[in-house]
Amino acid sequence: MKQSNKKRILFLSSWYPNKNAPTLGNFVQKHAEAAALYNTVNVIAIFPHKERQYTLDHSDKNGVKSILSYYPQVNSSVPLLKQFLQYYRTRKAFRRAYNYYVTTFGKPDLVHVNVVYPIGLWAKRLKSTEKIPYVVTEHSTAFHLDSNKLSATALKLGVSWMNHAAKILPVSEDLKNSLKQRGVTQPMEVISNVVNERIFGNLPSVEPKKTTFIHISTVIDAHKNVSGIIRSIFELSKQTSDFQFLIVSDGELAPFVDLAYNQLTISSDILKFEGTKTTEEIAGLINTSSALVLFSNFENFPCVIPESFMLGKPVISTRVNGIPEHVNQHNGILVDVKNEAQLVDAMSTIIANKKDFDVAAIKAYAHEHFSYQAVGKKMDAVYTEILNTHVS
Repeated sequence: MKQSNKKRILFLSSWYPNKNAPTLGNFVQKHAEAAALYNTVNVIAIFPHKERQYTLDHSDKNGVKSILSYYPQVNSSVPLLKQFLQYYRTRKAFRRAYNYYVTTFGKPDLVHVNVVYPIGLWAKRLKSTEKIPYVVTEHSTAFHLDSNKLSATALKLGVSWMNHAAKILPVSEDLKNSLKQRGVTQPMEVISNVVNERIFGNLPSVEPKKTTFIHISTVIDAHKNVSGIIRSIFELSKQTSDFQFLIVSDGELAPFVDLAYNQLTISSDILKFEGTKTTEEIAGLINTSSALVLFSNFENFPCVIPESFMLGKPVISTRVNGIPEHVNQHNGILVDVKNEAQLVDAMSTIIANKKDFDVAAIKAYAHEHFSYQAVGKKMDAVYTEILNTHVS
């Protein structure tokens, strides 16, 4: 296969924006869009729904044609029956989507799995039955040794499916090391999350009149420690009121609103909450902030960090997992996990303007490492390597 020819790449993803969860796996969607700069990319993802019939939903966005296959949700409480129905319905949903894809677009040259469990099963089947090689991009924190939510069986299957892939593409060095410790033996290459430079790279820099912090996440507290952020805001507000903080989430904000306004009586002039935003709205909000704040207990390398960098904004974050691979003294401040005093000090440093960040340098780093073009080229090189080996 000549490198100049566009390769037909089929993304199979366990997580992808869908009608049940419109922001689920939006980082996978961005990876697909980056890959589509250089190749023909389609996506298949499978989800349950409350309807009785199987349906296929199609979309075409930023050069990526996706096929979302929905199956009737399994409601049985009998374990063996539930397991059988889940397998039968997901298999049928996948075959419907894949048959449509092949009939419409032709057989893929290569399959790119995103989040191996549970979609990796079908990539392995395609390799066995149709000799189609696959690679795996893993985003999930589930494979870290100290923070997984998968069962022992699911972890074992995930590792097995990875070991049938041609190459593994974790989004951080830290995750790469965790996968090795889990028993993944296939070649690995780190390819990070991406940022759409057309959205985040073209906004004129804005510095707000009052120091403004922003936090963007799912607000799952065991993961993101939003309650720790709010307690730190409360402590900081005892020192100064010369700042604002905005928490943005598509998750359940009510408990945090209660903690902030009712239990700690933080002023709404200091702390505000907002719900789900579009990518463009997120870019605008980060651009009008002074710094991004994350206080996670564990992470891989969340997209919101390179998005902030693309806008030239520094990041305050815990030094966990893949984050210190990119966040350093030149573009942010790292604090210890659950250390609220350090978080207060870090925010105070930004308010007092005690650190001088080079906005142009932060933006340049983001373009070099996280742009669609940079990441798309890396993925294209992997595809070419695998297919040349496969053909020969």
